[in-house]
Amino acid sequence: MKNPQIPSLAIVIPTYNRAGIVYDNLQRMLPEIIEHSVHVYISDDSDNDATKTIVGSLSTQTNRIHYKRNTPALGHDKNCFATLMLAQQDYVWYLGDGMFIESGGIKKVISTLTGKGYSHLIVNSRRRKTPEGTIHFQDSNQLLAELGWHITMTGATIYSKQSISPAMITGPSKNFPQTALILYNLNTRCSVLYDSNIMIDGHPQKKSYWSKDVLNVFCDDWTNFIMSLPSKYQDQAKKTACKAHSRKTGVLDSKALFAYRRDHIFSFSSFIQHYRNLRLSSNATIASQLLASILPPKLAGAYVAARLWWKKKRHQ
Repeated sequence: MKNPQIPSLAIVIPTYNRAGIVYDNLQRMLPEIIEHSVHVYISDDSDNDATKTIVGSLSTQTNRIHYKRNTPALGHDKNCFATLMLAQQDYVWYLGDGMFIESGGIKKVISTLTGKGYSHLIVNSRRRKTPEGTIHFQDSNQLLAELGWHITMTGATIYSKQSISPAMITGPSKNFPQTALILYNLNTRCSVLYDSNIMIDGHPQKKSYWSKDVLNVFCDDWTNFIMSLPSKYQDQAKKTACKAHSRKTGVLDSKALFAYRRDHIFSFSSFIQHYRNLRLSSNATIASQLLASILPPKLAGAYVAARLWWKKKRHQ
């Protein structure tokens, strides 16, 4: 008989045309999924049957993987909500289709949540500069300032079933519905645990959906979302969170901007278009932003290559 103090856990995966990566990640996690009786729910926006086929092949090993095809496709944000609503377990781990839970992670999560009343559990990522140890956040402004940037990652957060309420989101959250579900919920109550010892990582072939739309996503959408959070969140915490994402991930730092110029993603016109939000979201100086926007793409590429060479030389 199941111990009522041990919470049930589900893993939910929204996906779009990544059947091979989803298969690899599920195969990697399958022994622990079976061992700990974890159910997996897949919400598929794909335009082909490849993901459905791989789920069928895995059904010979377990009946705990559940599949739902969305016709027509829901899109990134709506599929986030739809995926989270599929599970009825006590806690729901929202995992990106390019991410996997490292060995021992499921056991650690269940052990950590047993007998506790956390609204969310935030885990670590192998490729991110996150704090070490554990932090119990009871102040939503502290969470926003210190880890708001990290909970953008699809896979970094386990949600209590009670905290999954899309209706609570009253402001813009485009491209960040998973983060909005956390921060709007904490507008009324904050009891969130962060544990750096529980790890997720990305499949080596994973390529982010926003890679060619980075300025709209991590400059405009990110800034508009954070700055529109309820008044309980202090302006300083909001501004810290806006810039922390660039500082911690490098997505809008000076090196990245020169690389985007090299790849014809960033230009002077886009600098002007995004100027206001770049000031809030990028940790690069205004001078660096301007220079990156006007430099010829080949020179921008040479600059990036020189920086990489110098970094490598320093570490030899």
